Amino acid sequence: MATHIRDDMSARNAADICDEITAGLEAEERTQPLAAGWNALTARGDALSTDTRDAKRTTGRARAREKVIDARWDRNNLSFGRAALDASNGKRDQAPYTHFFGTVSASVANAMGIDREVQLGRGVIHLLGTEVGAALRGTWAAAWESTTGALAAASHAKKEAVIAAASQSGRESLYVDDVNRELDRLEGELLRLFPGERDSVDAFLAPTRRAPKKKKNVEG
Repeated sequence: MATHIRDDMSARNAADICDEITAGLEAEERTQPLAAGWNALTARGDALSTDTRDAKRTTGRARAREKVIDARWDRNNLSFGRAALDASNGKRDQAPYTHFFGTVSASVANAMGIDREVQLGRGVIHLLGTEVGAALRGTWAAAWESTTGALAAASHAKKEAVIAAASQSGRESLYVDDVNRELDRLEGELLRLFPGERDSVDAFLAPTRRAPKKKKNVEG
């Protein structure tokens, strides 16, 4: 069996190995017919590498945008909390403060996590449209709609980016599996073309013995 590349190898590094194998096959007349398939594997790995780079960039930007928009939502929430507290005569156990925050203060709400912040924001927007929010509606309705809508959109974009990056990682893994299967086939062809010449066979497979860095996983 041929020396396999690691299962956790990135498509970029695997494509580099495929390219080296292609060069060796093209340089020997007897093996030139085998080069086309490895050239195609190289091109496939290059395309996957580009897609992975783009997916990582998209995910990084989505995380950064969500962080910025979350900070904006937090500022709006704290400012609204102070306004709601003023409207409640400075008492957190009185309306309208209790209508909007209940047992969770505005400062605590800022640390709840994105999904719960969006949920709270939508609740505030709903209450501002009812009688209990009438006194604060004119000043705060638009701000809450803007910040909560932006945060919900940023959160959705980040989740979609993370899912896409994870899917891309899966495609890379399948590519590495295919390269290893082709290595087995290549070794068989080389043994047929170079009977009794194990050193020659090993020379074509030498690029697989390199040990490039592992690929990095994209987390949520």
